[in-house]
Amino acid sequence: MFIGADLDNFEERIEKKIFHVEIVADNEKLAIETKAYQKVPQFLSFVDDEGEDRKTLEIETNYKQIKIDIVEIMENELDRNKNDPDLQHLVN
Repeated sequence: MFIGADLDNFEERIEKKIFHVEIVADNEKLAIETKAYQKVPQFLSFVDDEGEDRKTLEIETNYKQIKIDIVEIMENELDRNKNDPDLQHLVN
């Protein structure tokens, strides 16, 4: 069961914007379908040569690198804006 609201745009008006829905499923058919599912093949393993799972370490490393990359992009853009007379008004 879920409840929500839709927004429209000027070209496509939606009469009813608020909804409350209950999804009714055939549990027997779903159980049959679920039994037929095939396991998704593993494309990447985080287990190293010593048998240690390094998934958490990899995720943390990637997270930290993304944060570093974002700071670098922001600093580069601020410098670019400061040095461009047409963009200087964007920097306080």
